[in-house]
Amino acid sequence: MNCFNHPDQPALSLCKSCGRGLCRSCMAEVPEGLACKNRCEDRVNLINRIIDSNTKVLAAANVQIKSGTVFLIVLGVLFCASGFLPFALWGQKGMLFSGVMGLVFLITGLLRLRKKAKYPEIK
Repeated sequence: MNCFNHPDQPALSLCKSCGRGLCRSCMAEVPEGLACKNRCEDRVNLINRIIDSNTKVLAAANVQIKSGTVFLIVLGVLFCASGFLPFALWGQKGMLFSGVMGLVFLITGLLRLRKKAKYPEIK
């Protein structure tokens, strides 16, 4: 592949933003990448900031998945207790719906825990 701006020069790298082939005189080194000199440096810096930000967002999302799973399990236990205990102890059928909903929450939480759902980690 040859340089986009100098077709007679071989391309030594690709721009991280636009993907054009660049020779030594056309490339600019930016943190974690190369860019078209005087053209794409700002965009490559923006791309790098977006990637860094996404890393933080994914880490926070994984914490939310874990806490949501724990919440479902706790909610399931509480609903099961409030629905099935009155029925088992005193024969009251009015709360069975709460017990069934508790089972749904509990099973959903345990399935999420078993699958270990999470977003991929970016390093």
